[in-house]
Amino acid sequence: MPIEKPEDKIRFYTEEDYNTTDITKIFYDVNGSGGVLVGNMRERVKQDLNSINKFIREAQDMRIPVKPFFNIDIDKVIFDLPNDEWGSHSYTHFIKAGLTKTGKMLKYPYHLFFRTIEYAWIESDGIVSSKKFDTIHGNLYYLENQTIGKAWLVMWKQHNAYKMELKLIDNILSLGKIEYSTPNHQYYETLYKSEDKK
Repeated sequence: MPIEKPEDKIRFYTEEDYNTTDITKIFYDVNGSGGVLVGNMRERVKQDLNSINKFIREAQDMRIPVKPFFNIDIDKVIFDLPNDEWGSHSYTHFIKAGLTKTGKMLKYPYHLFFRTIEYAWIESDGIVSSKKFDTIHGNLYYLENQTIGKAWLVMWKQHNAYKMELKLIDNILSLGKIEYSTPNHQYYETLYKSEDKK
């Protein structure tokens, strides 16, 4: 749910926007899409994303046939407005969920969409043919107390996809599922799945 006008992401910024780490206090448009994260909130999100790296490292230590490609590089997270090539929704931002039909708050009232970018030109005989992208994107879902209750992320490396899902097991955020896909396979192959049924 992108904010359609770039000006809307800038003109509402106040001193409170730079100082707050409260997800409920940042600016959202009428569709529930948050603006560019600034100040203390951006730093908080960096810490939250960095905390996900421990699950990637955990998967890298597992006895599974394919390991995660790379960690989330905080320096490559897209926080600022991208150019037209990426579209207005491809920056890291919060999204506020609507209420239920009975007016109640959802279990995960806010989630964070994030994306990293790393690209390189592919050259053959001095001719640039295409770009190669190694990216991670995903969503972190926040409980009402503003802690992460579940998440998913997908790594792309040379058209190979690696998906990880996190969930609460005994109220602790844990690895739930790991899947892998190549251009030759239409569906993900499950590499790991938690035995917990919650």
